[in-house]
Amino acid sequence: MSILKFLNSFKYALYGLKKIFREEQNFQIHSFCAGVVILLSIFKFHFNYIELSLTFICIALVLAIEIVNTAIENTWDHLEPNHNPVVKTVKDMMAAAVMIVSIFSAIVWVLLIVNRY
Repeated sequence: MSILKFLNSFKYALYGLKKIFREEQNFQIHSFCAGVVILLSIFKFHFNYIELSLTFICIALVLAIEIVNTAIENTWDHLEPNHNPVVKTVKDMMAAAVMIVSIFSAIVWVLLIVNRY
């Protein structure tokens, strides 16, 4: 792999990140919440490196699964613009995946806080 291809891969990834941040309200909400969680973790709860690492892993999982959800939804919307019950089921399942990761990430963060007190 040439250095140019390697650098271009970052360019494409940053373009995708910019696009999803600008166009997807749920990603904006998750990103805002992530920022609040990070600030609270550092400045209010004084998390150590391990606690911060777990927090960052959970945030990365939530944001990544939101991106996958959006990619799958956009793909299906393009391939099947009509209201297809199978497509609806796939979209609902992806939304459920985001919800599960979000809920369990919140539980992990609360457990980290409870562990401190």
